[in-house]
Amino acid sequence: MFGGLDGKTYQKDNWKRLIEDDFFPRNSLPFILDIKEGRIVDIKEDGPADVELRMNIAEFSSLMMGVDNANSYLKWGLMEISDVSYIKVINSLFQTDSKPMITKAF
Repeated sequence: MFGGLDGKTYQKDNWKRLIEDDFFPRNSLPFILDIKEGRIVDIKEDGPADVELRMNIAEFSSLMMGVDNANSYLKWGLMEISDVSYIKVINSLFQTDSKPMITKAF
């Protein structure tokens, strides 16, 4: 279960994600994550969604790696979200203990 800024617990939600890929446009299709009891139980191509998230694949990759958080992308206009009360939930999904680091010199 995920907790939000408003104190709600998101046990069952459908999240629509549109990740825009400029290098490979066929990857830019939206997908919906069906979340029940805090776990992703299905990924669908279409259907109703409780919240919609839109961002470029570069920022999404950085979000997944823990380089930055959703608050920053939203503030800089690099991410759009239909319901900002989900922002803390999104951050908790991608939270990491440490940022990635490169151990090779180049």
